[in-house]
Amino acid sequence: MEEQDTKNEIVLLEEQLPDTNDECKALFQNAVTFYEKKDFQQASAIFKDITEKFPEKVEAYINYADCQFELSNSEEAVKYWNLAKEKNSFLMNPYVNLGNYYLSQDDLGKAKEEFEAAFCLDPYNENLIVNLGITNERIGNRKMAFMLYEFFMNNSFNVSSSLYRNIHKKVSMHKLNAISHMKLGVFFETKHFYRKALQSFYESLRVFPNFSKTYTNIGNIFFKFEKYDYAFLYWLEAYKIEKKKPKLCLNLALCAEKLDKKIDAYCFFSYFIQITAGGKEILTARKKAQQLKSEISQNYEFVKEYKAKAEEYINKKEFDTAIIMYENLYFLTKNNEFYKKLNELLSTTNIINKAAKRTIEYANYCNKQKDYDKAVEKAKIARKLWDNTEIEMAASDIMSYAQNQLNMNLDNLVKQRMLEEEQRLREEQEKKKHKR
Repeated sequence: MEEQDTKNEIVLLEEQLPDTNDECKALFQNAVTFYEKKDFQQASAIFKDITEKFPEKVEAYINYADCQFELSNSEEAVKYWNLAKEKNSFLMNPYVNLGNYYLSQDDLGKAKEEFEAAFCLDPYNENLIVNLGITNERIGNRKMAFMLYEFFMNNSFNVSSSLYRNIHKKVSMHKLNAISHMKLGVFFETKHFYRKALQSFYESLRVFPNFSKTYTNIGNIFFKFEKYDYAFLYWLEAYKIEKKKPKLCLNLALCAEKLDKKIDAYCFFSYFIQITAGGKEILTARKKAQQLKSEISQNYEFVKEYKAKAEEYINKKEFDTAIIMYENLYFLTKNNEFYKKLNELLSTTNIINKAAKRTIEYANYCNKQKDYDKAVEKAKIARKLWDNTEIEMAASDIMSYAQNQLNMNLDNLVKQRMLEEEQRLREEQEKKKHKR
């Protein structure tokens, strides 16, 4: 699949800003005219002049960089896109342009970094999501790539666009192929051809790595042959994709119990209890959870060892597993240290969580800039991205403040109009007196 062109159009000055100098406006408009005529040399000279006379105008840095890129001066373009980021980290254009540049140079690591930063500022920009997916796919991170493609499809506003059709076709082909391999694996499993079943399941994951059912099937086979460590590993991969499945939580709890993983067993039994309505299994789960909680509370070494294991996963960059372990630690102890560590991990490794928190920062920035409508818009996006008490509270505070300011502005506008009307009426009355 070809990369999508996410390079933005020329960045214009906000005409409504009262501190925008008339000379700056005139220079900017002149430069834009040359840019639109594709006279990049002349436009570049004027934009450079603006950066020297009005260094606070970040738009000029971005547009100068764009001109330099058009003139094949890539090094200068990269320099000024980075300068623009330093001056205002909430403008998306330099991140996108740098991402496109690095992607064209096959510098996939840097392209991913820039596209991720842009995604955190505008997580519903469709071309951007696709380019970030393509970059991850080319790097070899297929799980992230397909997660992004599905995020794009779930949130697309135009399902008839060629971009949507292309991504839908790509994902559907991979899913159908993966399902056929998975079904073949299930067939082999029913015939007790377990080696062939595993081969089919592994091929299913190679084609589409985000099916929790495939990981679950592999875990089932290993559990059947009492290879509990492998069963736990694959069921945990399934859990990372679908956390709210009761049977999966119960399987993990039973497997953890076999492996003497007391904290994992207690937590997964507890999760199973929380999301299950009733039945014999829940009675057994409650009994086992109580017993495990008692054992753990009598020996804090269990917690210390578990935390040390979580840190090992962080050092190995297996962040998804470390996140689950810190979720379990917080669930068990309600210790704020574990909660902070969990949030730190999510903020740095989970792109959706990262985008939600960055969007909250953006919304706060908009409030400071008195752009209250955008502050409300960004707070709503953050709340939609990550359903979490912390995000919810921050978004509500931002929206409440912005709405109050908008209401005050409206009240002031109404008062101003009333005063103007009173003044007009007084002037009319004065004119009538003079006529008499």
